[in-house]
Amino acid sequence: MTQAADPQIIASVLLRKGCEGKQTKLFENHTSDAKNAVLSKAALGTDEEPVIACFLGASNWFLVTTERLVWTNSGGLQTLCILRLDYADDNFEAAYRRWLAADDRESRNPKMEIDELELVAVDGSRRAITLEPGYPFFGLSNALMWLSRWARSQRKKAGKS
Repeated sequence: MTQAADPQIIASVLLRKGCEGKQTKLFENHTSDAKNAVLSKAALGTDEEPVIACFLGASNWFLVTTERLVWTNSGGLQTLCILRLDYADDNFEAAYRRWLAADDRESRNPKMEIDELELVAVDGSRRAITLEPGYPFFGLSNALMWLSRWARSQRKKAGKS
């Protein structure tokens, strides 16, 4: 059986460090159509619970469950076991470059435009994902950072056993 993260803690990090948005929500708060589109592809395990989803479209979504990260994008369906997550890294430099090139940069905050996150696995592989920018991004990226720390502690425990 796979070790599962606490869904209440994952959800609370999203809500404390950011907020739900138009596309990023606690899974239960998404529309039935969005939930069905995600669940039809995600193939959840018996005890696996969906917690947070960023639904940008039928072929572009990101799901955090109690056991995995699952998403679709131009690369098709991808998955990463939470226990294999080393860390999540925002791509602030790219957002800052876009902000510098903008004519209206005085009225914009570059941090609010970050929408790319890189998931780094323990084997060093990197996977880029696109999320809803702004406060929903901050909440979801913080939830992923919390999950990476939780996974690290679980790997340490398993190594001592």
